[in-house]
Amino acid sequence: MEDNKSLGAVLNRIWFYVKRNLWLILAVVILSTAVGGVVYYMRKPNYIAKEDVIYRANLSESKVHSNDPIITQSYFSTVVDFFDSGCVIDRANFYYQKYLDNKESYQKVDDFISAVGKAVDGDELYYTVEKRVQNRYIYPSGISVSTLNSVNSENYELIIGYKDGSIQGAKDKVKILIMAIEDEANSLTPAGNYKYFSVKITLEDMNLIGVSGDWAMSRVLIIAFLLGLLLSAIVVYLKESFNITIRDDKELEKITGLNNLANIKK
Repeated sequence: MEDNKSLGAVLNRIWFYVKRNLWLILAVVILSTAVGGVVYYMRKPNYIAKEDVIYRANLSESKVHSNDPIITQSYFSTVVDFFDSGCVIDRANFYYQKYLDNKESYQKVDDFISAVGKAVDGDELYYTVEKRVQNRYIYPSGISVSTLNSVNSENYELIIGYKDGSIQGAKDKVKILIMAIEDEANSLTPAGNYKYFSVKITLEDMNLIGVSGDWAMSRVLIIAFLLGLLLSAIVVYLKESFNITIRDDKELEKITGLNNLANIKK
């Protein structure tokens, strides 16, 4: 019973302090939320374009093992680590530079990718190690890869994403990155062997899932609002901790939850 009374007294005291500092609390919360909105609009947003990609690992010419998911997945566990390697990034940046240089010649990035697929050694769009570019447009830090279940299939499905400061840039770069991954994975040594995996990695299908922003305004405002509440609680606590004055009988009753029977005037 005494515990209930103590709890009631504490709650009464908290509620009293809240009412006494209501305008201060509202001011801090509104200011914090407004700052969150300003930060959201001033901060340069990033957008992540994600593609649902299906690769096939041609394990042998006779395809004896092509239906063995264990062998296929063992290859692709290595391929995933390969996606953000320096050789892939160099190739992707070469292609993106060429796309920018010849953008007026192509209606969309898919037309450029088709032209790259037809390029042969000696063509401007044909990549060799000596033709790497110095400019960096695509970075490993912008790449995200997640794998999906590929049970009982020789195919392997992944979600490949790229983060960029513009929606169109993210969409174009993830497509060029996917092309660079396939081309680099299938590059050959001077002897005519596959350079990396000893198997041919074929892009079977790709489909844009969508583009999403890394910051949603609603999330920013909710976080700012909660921070405002926390900050206002700290301010009120400090303010009341240094203010131990009780103004009148009614204030004493509200704080203690008890009726004041008498008082001695100073």
